[in-house]
Amino acid sequence: MPNSCQYLAVAALVTCAPLVAQCPPGANMPRDLALETTMPADGPASTRRQTGLTALDGGRPAEARPHLFAALEFHPSSPELLLDLVCACADDPDLVQQWCERFVRAATDDRGRLKLDAAARKRLAAVDGAMDALKDAQALTKKRFAAISELAKFVTKQKAKGKDLASRALLVRWASELLLGVGEGAPNALGKVAAEVDGHQARYEPDYELIYDALADVMRAPLPSTDEDESAPTTGGDEAARLVNDRRVRAARILLGLARQVRFKDLQGVRPGGPGKLGDEARALLEAERKVDVEQGKVWTIAELEDMTDDEALRFTEEHRDWHNPGLALSPNGLYRVETICGHGTLLGAAKTIELHHRRLANHYGKDPFDGRRGVARIVPEVDDLETEGAPYWWAAGFQAGDRTTVRFSWGTIPGLGRTLTHELTHRFDGVLRPFLPSWYVEGHADWTGAHYAKMADEDFVEDMLRIGTPSRTFYKGYGSKRKFEQLLKGEVDDYRDNYVAGYSLYTFLRTYPPKNPRYAAALPTFEKNARAGQRDPLGYFLSTFCDGEDGRPADFDELHEDWRAFVRGCYDWLDRKREDNQWIRDYRHGPGKGDNAPLVMDEPTWSWGRSRAEPFYGQEHAAQATLLLGEVGALDATIAA
Repeated sequence: MPNSCQYLAVAALVTCAPLVAQCPPGANMPRDLALETTMPADGPASTRRQTGLTALDGGRPAEARPHLFAALEFHPSSPELLLDLVCACADDPDLVQQWCERFVRAATDDRGRLKLDAAARKRLAAVDGAMDALKDAQALTKKRFAAISELAKFVTKQKAKGKDLASRALLVRWASELLLGVGEGAPNALGKVAAEVDGHQARYEPDYELIYDALADVMRAPLPSTDEDESAPTTGGDEAARLVNDRRVRAARILLGLARQVRFKDLQGVRPGGPGKLGDEARALLEAERKVDVEQGKVWTIAELEDMTDDEALRFTEEHRDWHNPGLALSPNGLYRVETICGHGTLLGAAKTIELHHRRLANHYGKDPFDGRRGVARIVPEVDDLETEGAPYWWAAGFQAGDRTTVRFSWGTIPGLGRTLTHELTHRFDGVLRPFLPSWYVEGHADWTGAHYAKMADEDFVEDMLRIGTPSRTFYKGYGSKRKFEQLLKGEVDDYRDNYVAGYSLYTFLRTYPPKNPRYAAALPTFEKNARAGQRDPLGYFLSTFCDGEDGRPADFDELHEDWRAFVRGCYDWLDRKREDNQWIRDYRHGPGKGDNAPLVMDEPTWSWGRSRAEPFYGQEHAAQATLLLGEVGALDATIAA
């Protein structure tokens, strides 16, 4: 094994000699092998084992094996289970050989010693051929443990600094993956070296500046000449120019996305320096490109899109799937221009229906503040697209910026897209008609409008509806307490996302509670209209509005808090089947009614392969895009770093 390692190491170094970039090695070592090796006294694995042993004691080894295999799925390196399997294979010499090796591999300690107690020796001696198989397995396990040790030494000898760093990082990755394969089923040997190997891997960090500089080179690449004059030097004509410009835009989108991502406050792991001014340069390039693309692009009418055959619609989707040539269409009365790279079905569906949501909101507010001023709805298929467009949070499904509404759409229906658009368009209306409102109101109100209608063509929202699970979750998250309630009112919640859940609950509470005679509803317009007065003291402004002692409203915060707590606790208890003291919930509708039936939109760009995120790490999605792009242009060092 040492000679093999050295030979392969030299071969890999020769292959990778020109590389000078850093890169993370991957192939993380296991942190805890206890579950793999420990057989608990109780639980599903124990039940399966006992069933197998019962069959084995009854002289039915073939019947016992499936039950023992099922138990082994939970604890694949349990010496107890593996010894049971050896005994259950007594009727098949080949299986005895196989499972003896697995047993010895798992039972040998981290110093390469196999210690069998008298009971184990007795069980093995009763199986024909087991003792000979045991000796063969011990010889093989000794070599396996030596290989594990040698591979671990090879990994930790690779310096994490200096020249040819990418070469060594690739070797570390290769050797670590090989180590995991060789160490499979040998938890004691692998566990002995895992921490040291894992620690050494962590010393290899990506060279962010190398990646940024390489992307900047792509973004700044001059466009080839397309002059057809025979005296003018050309470098490929229109096609070459399109290819270079496509790469320029892709590089700019990656840099801008990274610039946005590095500012997310809840980013996990390493937070490096972002691309800095390159992000501003990328934004300027994209704005210029977008202006050209939108100005030059054909704006389709709904009738033209509807008249397309299936083949024409597929071709449209293929031709309008990047931001050089997005699909553009106007809504029926020209109130919105829809821009998307998602495809024909998305563009047509959004253009046909967006004004329905706009009209319902105008009815809700009592006026349309835009007076024909056109809005823009930009629909993207991926999370990294949202970040490049300027999403304020990594988890946002969309965002509003002035008259531009940007949302993500994947694996969905047009009615589902409409609810996201309604949420974001509520922010557009609030931004003009109700500025200065606190975060709980801004998100809670938008969450309310996105849920409180049944069909897209509905003219009005459902006023007497309660989405009961949301106040229940609000109570579960602790906002029934006075301290957490005050945090919400002051805008001091630990997680901004709580403004959606608790904000919906509070907005609904103020608008509708108690359902037959809402005591706070009359004061809500005053709160909305004069919100600027609450900028310095949001809690004081809230109390002065809703605790004024007028029209049945309380005169102090304690009484209002009791109402609020009764509301959220009542919803929580209702779902917990404790319904004696909260019959008022029956006075609400628990849903908006039957919605629109609509098929899944089958535009291919919306078939996202993006994972649902927990809190993201820097570079998520964008690093993959950078790897592909930099590989295309032959920037090998930066490709490996990305």
